[in-house]
Amino acid sequence: MIRFHLKKAFFDGWDHVLPLMIINLLYLVIPGCLVLVYIEEPVNTPLGIAAMMVALLLTVIYYTGVCGITFQWSKYNRTWSKDFFEAIKAKILHALVLFVLLAVILAVLLYVPYVLSLGNVIYMGLAMLVFWIFFFVILALQFYMPLAFYIKADGPVKTLKKSFIMLADNLAFSAWLLVKTLADIVLSVVSVTLVPGLCGISLSQMDGLRLILIRYNYTENNPGVSRRNLDWKVVFSSESKELGR
Repeated sequence: MIRFHLKKAFFDGWDHVLPLMIINLLYLVIPGCLVLVYIEEPVNTPLGIAAMMVALLLTVIYYTGVCGITFQWSKYNRTWSKDFFEAIKAKILHALVLFVLLAVILAVLLYVPYVLSLGNVIYMGLAMLVFWIFFFVILALQFYMPLAFYIKADGPVKTLKKSFIMLADNLAFSAWLLVKTLADIVLSVVSVTLVPGLCGISLSQMDGLRLILIRYNYTENNPGVSRRNLDWKVVFSSESKELGR
């Protein structure tokens, strides 16, 4: 499954490489403005923190629009420009919930090093506990926006619940998806966010959920087949034909 996910994510990105790069270049406006603020204002001042939160909110909203595009690409539809604004309009509540969650995670993770520096064993234990809790939250959030688009009728809370269900049922693949995302972030830094960038990461997450749903559908229609012994060529045969590779 991981091998096919790599293949699908790569070729889905390759088939849309020009709009993908355009989307990633447009996103540079947000961190660019943040850098300009920090040139004049330290990060730990009220204005600096406010600028960080605004940048995070704009990033989440932009990411929501990008997910609307990558959702279509994952299903082999080649549209992209109109899907951006339609996605933001349709999923703004999901975006706001995601922003709050990420803001809390960011605040806590920034506070953890300070707690660890105190040297108190109890504080250190609590800090590590909180760290691991948020680590699993981050794993679950990889499915949050893809689920929001694949299961359109669900509100943000229901989507969040299903994200944790998806994590619990696909722990190994969730870990793989995080590793791939971290690798994509490194590649994005090297390419100055050109590829794969925010758009490529979103596409990888969309493809990941799509393959999980295909596997669910296959096992449901073939109850006698063991989940541990699936023939991935058979499971993804129709998807492979759609991909054309």
